[in-house]
Amino acid sequence: MAPDLAVLGMGAFGILEQALTDCVAAGRSTSSDPATDAAALWVGLHGFAQLQVAASLFPWPAGLQESIIERLALLTRD
Repeated sequence: MAPDLAVLGMGAFGILEQALTDCVAAGRSTSSDPATDAAALWVGLHGFAQLQVAASLFPWPAGLQESIIERLALLTRD
């Protein structure tokens, strides 16, 4: 079962990396290394998800998930 999960996980990561690469091509991200920045985004969102479970009483700021995505993907605004 673990190999199947690894393939699934890498497939999902590939989608994230391609999305960030597409954002760079469209001028919506200033990333110069989409693979590394996608990995940072992956780690950041997984950490955020785990912390929300572990610290459910913490007063999580509204829009924090979007902020993590914008900052780690180096997204630009219109």
